[in-house]
Amino acid sequence: MSLPRMRQAFSLVELLIVVAIIVLAMGMTFAIPKGDLRFAQVKGAADELAATMRLARNLAIDKKAAYALAFNIQNAPGSSGLVLNNRSGGHWYRILGPHEDNWDMGNNGSPTYPLPSRDYNGTGPGHDDSAPGWKERPVHQFLGDVNRAWSGDKHVLPPGKVRFLALNDQDDGGYRGQGDTYPATYPRPWFGFWDATNQRLRGWGGYDPTLQMVAPTGDGIQEYQPRTRQGKVISHSGFYYEGDDGLITGSVNPRDRDIYMDSNADGWIYHTAINKPTLVDDVNAKYRLLTKGQPRPVVNAEWLDYYLIFRPDGSVSDSAFMELRHWWGRNIDGGWWTKLFRDPFNAVKGTQSEVAMGDMCNQYFGWLISWLKENHEAVSFEPRTGYFLITLAPDAPSDDDVFPTAEMALRSMTPMFRVGISRLGEVKIIQVGNRVPSGKTFDTNLSGTKWNSKSDTDKYVRRKMVTKLNSNLPNGPPVTDFVTAEMLRDRTWWLNP
Repeated sequence: MSLPRMRQAFSLVELLIVVAIIVLAMGMTFAIPKGDLRFAQVKGAADELAATMRLARNLAIDKKAAYALAFNIQNAPGSSGLVLNNRSGGHWYRILGPHEDNWDMGNNGSPTYPLPSRDYNGTGPGHDDSAPGWKERPVHQFLGDVNRAWSGDKHVLPPGKVRFLALNDQDDGGYRGQGDTYPATYPRPWFGFWDATNQRLRGWGGYDPTLQMVAPTGDGIQEYQPRTRQGKVISHSGFYYEGDDGLITGSVNPRDRDIYMDSNADGWIYHTAINKPTLVDDVNAKYRLLTKGQPRPVVNAEWLDYYLIFRPDGSVSDSAFMELRHWWGRNIDGGWWTKLFRDPFNAVKGTQSEVAMGDMCNQYFGWLISWLKENHEAVSFEPRTGYFLITLAPDAPSDDDVFPTAEMALRSMTPMFRVGISRLGEVKIIQVGNRVPSGKTFDTNLSGTKWNSKSDTDKYVRRKMVTKLNSNLPNGPPVTDFVTAEMLRDRTWWLNP
């Protein structure tokens, strides 16, 4: 008996049915309104971020060790950076956990990555113990600690579809704290503001090299004077600091930057109090910190510019903003603090760029101000809102930051979702509305250009939050869950009680 013949092809009816199904599916796809597609994309990214926050907290509790969630924002190479974009997939976050060198928690309960520290009268093998000097823990060792501690893969926001609009509540530019003056176009809330004079959208983290670092007006101004390198005043916008790197164009590094590294494996760079920090074990031992033409992150996860901290008891906090950069920015150009303690680096000011980040951030004044987070470029309103909030929005299709109306500027950022986590670990997702809720009114004591008036901000701002007149008592809450064109135009985002 012969075997039945194998079937060789589909029948015409079957082919027609398959084609009809494909056409129907394609029709359903193209029928999805663009707005609904954007909504689904941003909402999906928000759901994934919320799930990752819960995962990081559960890991900390289960493993009885501190974990963190570090964030990275990098604009596409070739883009201006005027508005944040994720066209090359540079917006991502990743869980950071313990490794053999940092199992214990640091002073703030974060994973312990010893900051590149400075110790006076440092001595070591091969050095004259009688000669007072400095020793520095090289930056490359810190970066290696971080690299060994990543837990799991990167969570990349869908390139060209979703971006981080902001990692916290406010971009302060060069503003430090009470008594200082906000520079032009700052502060910028998490949704940015529309500058009616120039019809430009000034976004959180947006980079504009024409905005120079202005002289502060508060206490300790010697530590925060505008600095120059090779005749150029350093720009501060978008969390970029050019320093002697030169003008940043195309969101890439304008030059190579090599820094000294330890060459005898004892973990320190040594130099004396009277010589430049070229008195290291091997002046030819360099570490390539930045490579010319390579992408330059606005917020660098590998440098731990900003991260959330998850502790074994389930509690949560956030890091100081750009702490590593600030650690190295202190006293770089001298000032009364340097003179008071006769810091030997005063004799070689400007050379820290040979040791670490150096002039790639503003300076800070002492540990107390750092602890209060009064001096950092961006701030969270968690003490007033109860949540550390991350804002997601559709990606920016171009570098255009010019919009004829505030309404058009707002449409370019919607739909928005905010993902928040409280100090107790509660996670929530906020769909940002576009209407002012009934009964809500705005605090207009600070709005528009009043933000840039020292006389006004001295009366109504304490710890970078709006307060009652000449008081440390809070006024109303900041807006967290809606944005209107009027808010963009008038620069108002605080409510009356």
